[in-house]
Amino acid sequence: TSPTGAALQDMLNVLKRRFSSLRIIIFPASVQGEDAKYEIAQAIKCADYHYRNDTDKKVDVLIVSRGGGSIEDLWAFNEENVARAIFDADIPIITGIGHEIDFTISDFCADLRAPTPSAAAEIVVKNREDLINSIFSNKLRIEIAFKNIYEKILYRYERCNIEKIHLLFERYYQVIAQDFTYISEKIRNGFREKYGNTKQKLLFLMDKLNSLSPLSILNRGYSIMIDKDSGIIRKYNQVKTGGLYDVILQEGQIEVKVTNIKNKNEFL
Repeated sequence: TSPTGAALQDMLNVLKRRFSSLRIIIFPASVQGEDAKYEIAQAIKCADYHYRNDTDKKVDVLIVSRGGGSIEDLWAFNEENVARAIFDADIPIITGIGHEIDFTISDFCADLRAPTPSAAAEIVVKNREDLINSIFSNKLRIEIAFKNIYEKILYRYERCNIEKIHLLFERYYQVIAQDFTYISEKIRNGFREKYGNTKQKLLFLMDKLNSLSPLSILNRGYSIMIDKDSGIIRKYNQVKTGGLYDVILQEGQIEVKVTNIKNKNEFL
């Protein structure tokens, strides 16, 4: 609404009278003239932003209003961009435009229409005294309800058989204890089974690694021949007559000098 119009003062008076500690945020806009439709739409979008986002200007409801006037004076609220801004907004919107007999397109796009700006202010907030009375009334109803429940429990307790209650609790405890023992044993067995399976898998992997280990090959009577320059010798043509080589055996290492070389066809 206009920050200087009489309609705003009327609404502020109503709001402060009904709930003086209410926080009110004004999104100012011209409500008449060539630029009014743009300012009104922008103010609605601004209020909607603060409704959808947790900002320091968090708002719960928006009143779109102006005082009375001719149909030409109210025409900004018949403009398409204003109607669309109201329709597209997530924030609940109440219109209070003109007098009770005045209707604009904005009224049909809003969540609720009030006949005047002051009526919109009355709709949007409860009377503080009525709210306080409602709180005290509900508080009294809760106190009475709790008192009745307490008296019923006390009455039943004073007339109950204590030994029977102890017996019921003992039976209930025994059932819970049995369930706990069963579950505890089931968990232990599950861990034992899981541990056994994991241990078997680990032993299998260790055997497999041992079988692939060079040390396992040496234990079966084989040896590994190493050239100090090129590393492990895998083919006979890597060996030269007269060359010195290291041979790794199961229990040690020896140095050999090659005096003769034969391929596999010559010694088979």
